[in-house]
Amino acid sequence: MSKNKKKKNSSVNPTNDKSHKTPKAPKHVPTEGIVANSKTERVWEILFWSFAAIILLFMLITAPHTGISGDEYLDGLNGKYSLEYYANGDTTFADYTKVPALKSHPHLKYYGSGYEIVPAIALKYFHLPAAKEFVFRHILCALFGFLLILFTGLIGRLLADWKLGLISLLMIALTPVVFGLSFLDTKDIPMAAGFAMAVYGFLALFKSIPNFKIKDIVFATAGITIAVSIRIGGLMLPLYLVAGFVLLLIFDKEKRQLLFAKPFNALWKTLGVGALVVVAGSLLGLCFYPNFFHEGPVAHIKGAMSLVSKFPQYIQMVFEGKMINSLQLPQYYLLKSFIYTVPFFVLAAVVLFVLNIYNIFKKRSSFDVLFLLFTVLFPIIYIITKDSNIYNGWRHETFVYPGFVALASLGFYETTLWFHKQKHAKIWRWVCLAVAVACVIPTIAWMVRNYKYTYSYYNAFVDDPYLKYDLDYYESSSTVAYEWFLENELPKCVGPVSISSKIHTPIAYAAARGDTNRIKMEEAKYMAYCGADCDYSIVNYQGINTKAVKDFFPPKGTIHIEYVDGSPVCALVKRNHIDAKGIEQCRSNNFKEALALLDSAYRYDTNNFGIWFWIGITNFHLGNYQQAYEFISKDLDFLVDKDRFCVDNAYLGMILYNTGRYDEAIQKLKEAEIRSRNDQVLDMCKIHLGLAYFEKKMYREALPYLGEIHQLHPEYQEIASKLEYCMAVCR
Repeated sequence: MSKNKKKKNSSVNPTNDKSHKTPKAPKHVPTEGIVANSKTERVWEILFWSFAAIILLFMLITAPHTGISGDEYLDGLNGKYSLEYYANGDTTFADYTKVPALKSHPHLKYYGSGYEIVPAIALKYFHLPAAKEFVFRHILCALFGFLLILFTGLIGRLLADWKLGLISLLMIALTPVVFGLSFLDTKDIPMAAGFAMAVYGFLALFKSIPNFKIKDIVFATAGITIAVSIRIGGLMLPLYLVAGFVLLLIFDKEKRQLLFAKPFNALWKTLGVGALVVVAGSLLGLCFYPNFFHEGPVAHIKGAMSLVSKFPQYIQMVFEGKMINSLQLPQYYLLKSFIYTVPFFVLAAVVLFVLNIYNIFKKRSSFDVLFLLFTVLFPIIYIITKDSNIYNGWRHETFVYPGFVALASLGFYETTLWFHKQKHAKIWRWVCLAVAVACVIPTIAWMVRNYKYTYSYYNAFVDDPYLKYDLDYYESSSTVAYEWFLENELPKCVGPVSISSKIHTPIAYAAARGDTNRIKMEEAKYMAYCGADCDYSIVNYQGINTKAVKDFFPPKGTIHIEYVDGSPVCALVKRNHIDAKGIEQCRSNNFKEALALLDSAYRYDTNNFGIWFWIGITNFHLGNYQQAYEFISKDLDFLVDKDRFCVDNAYLGMILYNTGRYDEAIQKLKEAEIRSRNDQVLDMCKIHLGLAYFEKKMYREALPYLGEIHQLHPEYQEIASKLEYCMAVCR
């Protein structure tokens, strides 16, 4: 009996069974237990966390020096009203049209407050000084940006080892657009961080089936929560999980056999964990939408999804050297902006990934690669096919970048492995390192030179990028210029000073700092800043056409300029008041006084295009039609504003009518009539169209215009008599 027992024991002991062979681990099974004992792997792990710490340190140092974007003030208000709902039941958020600062942004109620509620809590309950609100926001955003960078590196770690993780970590950290947005883009960066965390968690869970780790469940759930709490688009992550499960069943034979082995314990456990992650993450994320509770879950999600598919907001942008409405951007806009703003070494690594694709699928887990490809390609294809409203580069699609970087890093990683197998492997190892360092040094140097504006990066694919393209976050330069004013110019000033700003952000910043006791701030658009009677003006050229940037920026009187890579993007202008006073006299119908002042302003700066329109209409009202036509034509050729386009054409039409050029007058007046939505401009057009047709004896064409104007203005005797004549002729 003892012999049998001994024999039985030896039969299950692989060390005593000569016929037993240790099976080779399948390619998709992680070798963590094996590589963890490697000294080399340990070195790479130490390097990974060391570089991660260095990156975090640089981000925290840079964050307070970054300017404030236009969105931050508005999003911050949304966070404060969201907190008021949770704390006091205040429903102001439900209709932002009643809030002056947010009346043009009613859609903000469909944005989550996952990020924005944190500064609001700090202000209300932890007594954060209002003057420090934006510094706090930038540091908080930098922490989310670090999570995005960190989990991108960890995704690379899951694909192979710590070396690939380090490559992925550095590749995304040295992408200037991502690094720069990590200080002020409080929607796209936190959302992308959530996506990166969730994708990492999903991959880790799939690899560990059925022995799930609590930390991986937490990461996956927290990633969904963060992403959903920022934008409703975070609900794509449950789809990612389902798609990943389907890909796993198709491309991972061992996992498929394990899941469908009776009594299906592994399958039920996997489905249960997946359901827990999806439900818990989604519901926790949706809790950060006050409207989810106020309007109801179904109505809110439906409204938010509709907003995502057809986003109503648009801006004027410079693209390919032309001013264009963001709703009219070409379908290739997203791809082109991506190619132009991603560093060469990342694009080169993608090429290496494609060249190594056969070896990658042969050596690596097909599931891992295909799942990451899905996270990159599916959103982009969906956006393009749905013709979604995309503008200002690819910042709204930052959440696809972690998978993109991980795959690009894998391409570079496999290339280095190939060289290591060649003759003189040690030499090739140093060659690969030298080439990598040489490729990234120019980008690092650019980031250091432009540390306040790293999101404005363009690579060498585009010549003169700051003349041909713009990004909405140029506007953050306005608060940087304002801080320069406080430090360098304000001490020289005696008494109160007034400043106009192209955007509202410096105004909100000044109020938060408590500067309004001495500094009066007002908002004035770039085309209208010369009409603001202020001591100083802060102007940046975001949304300004190429001609304005090339020929007229910075304006005369500029005392400080903010540069991006040598190109001026913002100017602090010391004003002489002459142009503003002339415009004020013109508005008061004091045309002789206005013309004297405007002529003086024009002699001071002939390139001050903001006064051309006013010189034109002043001369028009004084009967100087030739000068009026000259200046209004200059204004029209320069314009980026649709409303002024209509006004200019209306005035040109009236000038042409008054000089007897009726055919040309009709053409200009029709252009203005078709595009204008301003009742006063439409009346001007209709009056003179009726009169021009009448003078050409085109009585049937004149009749409807004269009739409509007579109904609106029966006091116009000339219109009444001409209408009566037309009616008699047309009977």
